Amino acid sequence: MTTRKAASIFAFSCVCLLAGCSRKPDTAMPSGGRIVNVQVLDLPGLSGLARDDASSLFAVPEDIRVLVELSAGGAEQHRYRVSGVPEGVEFESLAWLGKGRFAIGTEGGCKDGSEHVLVVEREGDGAKVVRDIAMPLRAWGAECDDKRGVEGLCAAGGKLIAAIENPLSGKNDERFAAIARIDEQTGEVTAYRLTLTTTTGKIAGLDCREKDGAIEVLAIERHFEVSRLLSFTVPLGGAAEEAPRTARVVMDLFPYANGGKRNFEGVVWLDDRRAMLVVDNKYGSVTGPNEMVEVDLAGK
Repeated sequence: MTTRKAASIFAFSCVCLLAGCSRKPDTAMPSGGRIVNVQVLDLPGLSGLARDDASSLFAVPEDIRVLVELSAGGAEQHRYRVSGVPEGVEFESLAWLGKGRFAIGTEGGCKDGSEHVLVVEREGDGAKVVRDIAMPLRAWGAECDDKRGVEGLCAAGGKLIAAIENPLSGKNDERFAAIARIDEQTGEVTAYRLTLTTTTGKIAGLDCREKDGAIEVLAIERHFEVSRLLSFTVPLGGAAEEAPRTARVVMDLFPYANGGKRNFEGVVWLDDRRAMLVVDNKYGSVTGPNEMVEVDLAGK
């Protein structure tokens, strides 16, 4: 460990103690839930979770340009400093593409009228941006919001599925999430809308897999008083659809959210029965410890 990193960890530990990061949760974890303490003190604000073919977990912090590899027990295995990132953007979501490649959803770069997904490749002890995929907001009739970007991202069947945090409005107070299917090879963006299931929730994380000729998506819908896991499908091919996609509520995550204090911002399937969620512990300031929470999908 370098002197700089040790000093960073010490300083962050002091902040964490002052902020109450080491306190016990105010509410008990429900049966079937498990807290995983992420032992990475100098990287607050983890926002995005991915799982590779070897079952290793990866996360990105919002404000620090690194990709961190984690064990299922929360221990840091490796970190890769990411180079070539455009100025002014934050990391918001993460997807595993295979063969040492990842996609990172960003926030703060939409002044050109598009949200952006960065494709990065690991290279030695680092990673570099090799491609910038633009998602034109006009596809949904939406406008730029620098504070709300690509909050959910996943990959399956040669496609990326991306979710923009800023909701779309419809008739009769309907609310939709802007969902994009992106062709990995061509970068072609196909626009969809997903009907949100609450009056305040927004999409905050995605995982997906190819199933029965379509892409099955696991999604977090959350706000301060709302936290749910949803499931919906997106076609592997075809044109954009005018009619919105509908989601099934898989489980209520609020009982696992410590009264709304746990801000879930990434999710991966561990298997058909279990999912892992990552907590973004930075909302203005550090609000708690770095954590992941494992939930039992079958025991919901």
